[in-house]
Amino acid sequence: MPRLPKPSPLRQNRERRDVGLVALDGGLALAPEPTPGWLAVTKADWTALWTSPLVSALLPITDEATVRRLYGLRDERERMMRGIRRARIVLGSRGQPRANPLYAQVASFDAEIRQLEDRVGLSPRARLQLGISLGEAVRSLADIADAIDGDSDAAAADLLLAYADAPAGEHGAEGSRVDGAKPRPRARRRAG
Repeated sequence: MPRLPKPSPLRQNRERRDVGLVALDGGLALAPEPTPGWLAVTKADWTALWTSPLVSALLPITDEATVRRLYGLRDERERMMRGIRRARIVLGSRGQPRANPLYAQVASFDAEIRQLEDRVGLSPRARLQLGISLGEAVRSLADIADAIDGDSDAAAADLLLAYADAPAGEHGAEGSRVDGAKPRPRARRRAG
């Protein structure tokens, strides 16, 4: 499982840029039309996605094809599952009972669907990795202070570490580092 990147102030290499997308409430005014041959449940899910707050992080011009492919796979998977529910056990080539071969196809569809969902940001972890936050993007300093028992200095340090783009070694008011760590003495080089 890949690790999440360090907060920007703690990074030594500043070349990596944060996306910092924030999904706003409301979604699109007009959702793209679903494909006509889809099942009703797929069409309802399609419309729900394009009217959700998540859609503000998507660009219909560039992302619609990927999302349409995802929902096409979901539609085919639902059709296969309906077939499996009708006949979970089928007769094999020699008349023996065996599991419906559609199970294997559903498993391969699930793998592809999972990858596309991660690319689009349809799971909480995928949204976190893409830098998409739903709802309030940044908590206020007062909210953070309340969360850590009213300690406004700790809240300011927490906010700075989480959201600011200050250098990692920047010092606070009392000479200590902003993150609360004590500065390490530098090793002296020996001449010679």
